[in-house]
Amino acid sequence: MRVLIVGAGAQAKYALETFGLTGEHLPVGLVDLSPTRGLVGQMVGGAPVLGGLEVLGQLEALQVEAALVCCPLPDQKAELSRRVLEHRLPLVRAVHPSAVIASTATICEGTIVNALAVIQPYALIGRGAMIHAGVIVEHDSVVEDYTNLAPGVALAGHVHVGRGARVFTGASVGPNVRIGEMATVGAGAVVLRDVP
Repeated sequence: MRVLIVGAGAQAKYALETFGLTGEHLPVGLVDLSPTRGLVGQMVGGAPVLGGLEVLGQLEALQVEAALVCCPLPDQKAELSRRVLEHRLPLVRAVHPSAVIASTATICEGTIVNALAVIQPYALIGRGAMIHAGVIVEHDSVVEDYTNLAPGVALAGHVHVGRGARVFTGASVGPNVRIGEMATVGAGAVVLRDVP
C-alpha cells in the first residue's frame, strides 16, 4: 500500500526502517508536524517530507491508500488519527520483522512494534501504541491506545496499561498491576503495585 507517514521524527524513522525491511508498504512521503516545518523539502530515511498538515488535502493527487501517525504525544496522536480516518484512510501498523508476536496476540492499527519486541499469547496492544526495541509484553496483558513503552520495558502477565501512559526505559512491571491512564513510570522502576 502507498502510505503517508504523518510525522517526521523518531517514530517516523522507525516506521520507514520497518517498511524498508518488510516491503509491506511504500512510503509516499512524510508530514512535518513541527511549528517551523523545517524539514519540508528534505528527505528523511529515503522519503520526502511533503509539507505540513495541508498534505491531508492532497491525498488523491498523491495516490495515498493508508496512513501511519508517528508522533510522541498521545493526545496529538489520537487527534491526528481521527483526522486521518475522516479522510477514509485506514491506519496501518509497522511491525519490525525481528519482533516476536504470538499468534493469539492482537496488535491494533496505527501501532509501531520495534526490533526484538516480544508480544506473548493473548496480549492486546491498542491503537497507536509505540512498542520500542526489546520490550516484553507477557500473556494476557493489555496495553491501551496511544501508550508508549520505551526500550527494554518488561510487563509481566495480566498487566493493564492505561490509555496514553508512558513507561520509560528498562522499567519492570509485576503481574496483575494496573498503570493508570496518562501515568508515567520512570526509567528503571520496579512496579509491584498499581499506579494511579
